[in-house]
Amino acid sequence: MLDRTSGEFLLAKPFVKKLTWASGIGTDGRPVPLPANKTDRKGVKTCPAVRGATNWYSTAFNPATGLYYVMTVEDCGIYRKARDGGFGRFVDPADPAMKYLHALDIQTGAVAWEIPLEGPTEANYSGVMSTAGGVIFYGESSGGLAAADAKTGRGLWHFEANQPWKASPMTYTVRAASTWRLLPGPTFSLLRYRKVTPPLSRLRLLDRDCGNNASRGRAVDAADAHRDQ
Repeated sequence: MLDRTSGEFLLAKPFVKKLTWASGIGTDGRPVPLPANKTDRKGVKTCPAVRGATNWYSTAFNPATGLYYVMTVEDCGIYRKARDGGFGRFVDPADPAMKYLHALDIQTGAVAWEIPLEGPTEANYSGVMSTAGGVIFYGESSGGLAAADAKTGRGLWHFEANQPWKASPMTYTVRAASTWRLLPGPTFSLLRYRKVTPPLSRLRLLDRDCGNNASRGRAVDAADAHRDQ
């Protein structure tokens, strides 16, 4: 954690258990590497893996709870010394990779609570959305959507969408009704000098009526969703 105005180093604390490449953060705010974890040509198991303990997944902060919500991954990889660097995937059946939703105390960095997310870690790029009503929303690695109590992490709601999440929850208000969306389904890349026509992704649109405590879900094509805007 850095001071937003001066850049002064304030706090550093690990938020994953699988951490083998550094012993901590020095007073200058820089990692202190572990000599025993130095790479060689044979390869050295290092944690976290090449994508880090967290990555694309959007984080969220709730000023009412003082908690910072972040998706984390407990994973390791094999790093090899080479002219251009090298990395190899490491799979331990006895200790597989696992994604967690962590709630961190913004003042101390301590983990207040965590939610394990069963399923392939690479299938879930959803982040977290926190609301003023004390609820957080996130995508599960198993393909579901979920809501939890922002203070305790207690599960409040679940919808089995059966989709690999590719973006974080978002919310907006139309005609005094709040709506939130996530983007699931296949992604695509545009290659340089080559025209690519991707298939339409699917948007999962959920309308939640808090007064009736009822919820319903429907999938719509991205083109239809665009026309609705």
